[in-house]
Amino acid sequence: MNERTLIDRLLSPAGFGLALLLFLLPFLSVSCSTEEGPVVATFSGVDMVVGGEPDLRAPTTDQEAQEAQRTIVAIFQDRLDAEPLAILAVLAILFGMGAGLVRLRLARHAISAGLAVAAIALIAGAFVRSSSRVGDALRSLSDSPEPVAYQVQMRYGFWLCVGALSALTFGHLFGLLRAWKAPPTARRAEADPADIEFLGTEREE
Repeated sequence: MNERTLIDRLLSPAGFGLALLLFLLPFLSVSCSTEEGPVVATFSGVDMVVGGEPDLRAPTTDQEAQEAQRTIVAIFQDRLDAEPLAILAVLAILFGMGAGLVRLRLARHAISAGLAVAAIALIAGAFVRSSSRVGDALRSLSDSPEPVAYQVQMRYGFWLCVGALSALTFGHLFGLLRAWKAPPTARRAEADPADIEFLGTEREE
């Protein structure tokens, strides 16, 4: 597979599909200190979308672990629901995959670039909202009247997903520029329904 073919495949629906798969990885973790010790909750992108339970690390002994786990999970279930911005980000990525079906390169690249930018903005907004809500849930673990300090960290799944979407943005913007500069005859030939190409490949000019 040459470099051109690899780029074409990444700018096809497979590129957005890769970004969607990255939602399975950890997106954010929130930690705070309680009377028993630090508590760390790690959320994947899927957890943010469906309001799933986080991966918890709590300072408990073996005998107390199961009871503490149930208590902490119950607190998160009461306070956290699916994050609307994360859901919209997934929808933008799915629409980006569907944009690969658009016949004209000019429209395909423009739509795909716009959806990639929208997905990045929505993921960033979902991170900010989710980190605040998770922090509130963690603070409720302490009976102390003083505010509980907590720390939010972006995990590698967040950065990989944003990086993939950023690469798609620049790739489609470059494709948009090339399509815009294409000769009118090439644009007319591309619009000919009798001239069928495989999805995700560029016309040789």
